[in-house]
Amino acid sequence: MEKLGKIFVDKQKSNDEKQKDLKDSLFAKGLEAAGFNEEEQNTLREIEKATQEAIQDVKEIWKRFVRKEYVEETVEITRHKFGSSVDSSLIASQAATILEDPERSKIMKRYETELREIIKPKSIKLIFLPDLSGSMGEDERRAVQEACYAVSKSLYLFRDEMAVNSEKGKSPLQVETAMIGFGSTTSILPHEKEIKEENTRLNRSILDIGSVNLGGTRNAKALEKARDMFTANDLEKIKATELLAIVIEITDGETETEVESIKLVDELNTKGIFTKGIKIPGFNMINEKTNKPYTPEELEQVESLRGTFERVYRQHGKTLSALKQLKSVLLKLLAKAESKEVKKP
Repeated sequence: MEKLGKIFVDKQKSNDEKQKDLKDSLFAKGLEAAGFNEEEQNTLREIEKATQEAIQDVKEIWKRFVRKEYVEETVEITRHKFGSSVDSSLIASQAATILEDPERSKIMKRYETELREIIKPKSIKLIFLPDLSGSMGEDERRAVQEACYAVSKSLYLFRDEMAVNSEKGKSPLQVETAMIGFGSTTSILPHEKEIKEENTRLNRSILDIGSVNLGGTRNAKALEKARDMFTANDLEKIKATELLAIVIEITDGETETEVESIKLVDELNTKGIFTKGIKIPGFNMINEKTNKPYTPEELEQVESLRGTFERVYRQHGKTLSALKQLKSVLLKLLAKAESKEVKKP
């Protein structure tokens, strides 16, 4: 009877609900196959469920940053029966073909102009700097987990969708992501593990954000390490708008390295590496006067939230009080990176 009841319930579900169930099932099986234990799987499922809407929201942002261009190219075409001139140099080399199968010979030459579609940037390099200091409580860490997960997954999905829409079945966009946790020291995440598979590395890093404690708050060390991840070749690609470089620190706000951090934020942004800060006081932080979560406007006025974050990041920093604001906050922070798509003539 229980099995029959389940079959009846399944038949009553809409296609969207069935698709969601299938997606959830595949996600769970993927976590199990990757070696995550039951507690870890439950945490990751909670984060995945909480971020589904934000992932779709943020995915739309990448469309604003990746633009299409159309360049004219002159293409040389050699044929047997068509063309405007005979290239005598080709006749001798193809004598056998002309005698045996003249249709395949190429002794005529002409030039055509073609429009070729290219994208810019060709690659995106995204580095997160999550605050793993002792001052980060459980709520703050979960907020950082959700923000990092939503942005990373949105970028992966956007890249993969470009592959589906590509004639060659391969995405024209290359994506590279990294996470550098910081406290008194820094740690490349996943902590003390090297994982190549993209989704497993992301999931393990997200779990580390919730558990790894690196002591004090010296974000300059993480900014230095992020700077060093960009090679001279990367900087040339940034100048040529072939690489979109983004560094995002997510923190509860304070740092012990204010002067050094200010210099590094300025240096990175001057190099064309969009280096931004997101302050997370904890999602849905309650305003004691209204007994409701602070609005973004109210948070800007809360004196207890002012401090080194504002001085370090200035126009490059924003406060995020709820995950639903992630898209608008990122758009404001990355406004200068946005480019309109160039339409085909």
